[in-house]
Amino acid sequence: MFPFTLRAIRSWAAVLACAAVAWGGTADPAAPATTVLPTRATERIELDPTTGPPGSRVGVRGYGFENCRTPVQGAVGDVSKTQSPEPASYRADVVEVRIDGGGPSIATADLDTGEFETDVTVPSDASAGTVEVTAECTTNSKIRATARFSVKPTPVPALALDRTTGPVRTAVRVTGSGFDYCAVKGSGKAQLTWDGSPLDGVEPTAVDPENGTFSAGIEVPADAAPGDEHKVTATCVGYESVYAETPFTVEESPEPTVEPTETPEPTVEPTPTHEPTLEPTPTHEPTLEPPGSPDVALAPTEGPAGADPVTLTGSGFNCPLVNVLWDGGSLGPPVGATGNGSFTVSLVVQAGVRAGDYTVRAECQSNRGVADEATFRVTDGPVPPPPPTPRPQPDSAPTPVITTDATDGPTDGPTDGPTPARTSSDGPGTAEGAVPVGLVVGASLVGMVLIAAFGAWRLVHRHRSPHRVQGQVSARLRPAPAVSSVAESAAEEGGAGSHTIRLEPHADPGEQTVQENTAQEKEDDT
Repeated sequence: MFPFTLRAIRSWAAVLACAAVAWGGTADPAAPATTVLPTRATERIELDPTTGPPGSRVGVRGYGFENCRTPVQGAVGDVSKTQSPEPASYRADVVEVRIDGGGPSIATADLDTGEFETDVTVPSDASAGTVEVTAECTTNSKIRATARFSVKPTPVPALALDRTTGPVRTAVRVTGSGFDYCAVKGSGKAQLTWDGSPLDGVEPTAVDPENGTFSAGIEVPADAAPGDEHKVTATCVGYESVYAETPFTVEESPEPTVEPTETPEPTVEPTPTHEPTLEPTPTHEPTLEPPGSPDVALAPTEGPAGADPVTLTGSGFNCPLVNVLWDGGSLGPPVGATGNGSFTVSLVVQAGVRAGDYTVRAECQSNRGVADEATFRVTDGPVPPPPPTPRPQPDSAPTPVITTDATDGPTDGPTDGPTPARTSSDGPGTAEGAVPVGLVVGASLVGMVLIAAFGAWRLVHRHRSPHRVQGQVSARLRPAPAVSSVAESAAEEGGAGSHTIRLEPHADPGEQTVQENTAQEKEDDT
């Protein structure tokens, strides 16, 4: 039955073919469909970074994956005698990215550029060495690319200090290493603490992502207890499991002490006439402070011999006592410097010093290297005349004086060098030309005595009061003749003179008085 069926089908097919030829001529054979094969691109991937510790996150960028795609079903167009099929549309397939065979990271490539981006994480148990990163198309395993990543050994955070002991407020440099994970998983900054508490003025320090190191400076807190061991800790900000600590021992702060300096007793010694002499000022307890560089200055810097005094000022001398030298020769006892290392002395260049340049040097008694020099030029010029009244010269050289006041003129007699300035502050006495105090006080006392004597004399020789007469003579008005006489009996011969009083009645004038004249007044009247 089946062979007959097949032969019948074939016969009918031949008949239909002949009819078609007879009816429409020979038909043109249909053109075969054209299939365009995609061009194979070169796949590759790039890693960022290319090295890191276990747990590092690695960025992966792929190129040339545009053929990782699948045609969409039913997208082929109708085929006619004169048209080719419409191009098919595609969808991007998944690209899996793995590192060292671990779990994949999923990405899809752009159909036009064939690029994609994703990232993978290095396994935390990865051994140090080189591992392979693979990107593979899930629908076509031939579309794949690989790259190599270098795994570093697992870093161990550590801290190092440039010094491990010291008193409070000691500056310490802290260096950290092995903080690679801080740059990978944290904020990339490390915070320093002292015994778990933040340090004042210390901000988080950036960690170098290439090598996991950092460096920062701290200061030992002022309230740190001496003798105890304290902890300096560095902790990754945002990933606190990465930290390191190291000990620091706080020492007792040394108490500043200044040893008392024995003040040498001033001694009077003959000095060369070409050199000025100095007298030390009262020595005070020095308070040493860090001064600047030693420096001396002269004012003026030149002048004739025997002229006004020369002021020498110094600063920056970090010592209690300073030696002053004139042309290499010592000027006697040292000069006391103030707490900030400064001093001031006055010098008088005596008449007779030859013209020329002279070096004035100031140096610390305890350290001659701390010194400075200045040059004074003695010029040719008139020498001030000597004072009108010469003063007696002492048997030995005058006591050296250090002062900042004006000085006397040149001394009598020929000299070859400067002498110290004299000042009224050396002790009690009077300045030249001033009136002595004793003379003023004595004259005042004499005047007061004379005034008192004159007052006593006036009291003794004053006129007698009329009240004395009233005690011996009295008068009362009564009726009487127009004229009445009152006579006192004559005194004995050789006695005192008598008195005669004449009273005349008048209208009552009020209170009347009678005054007695003494014998002396009578003589004066005559």
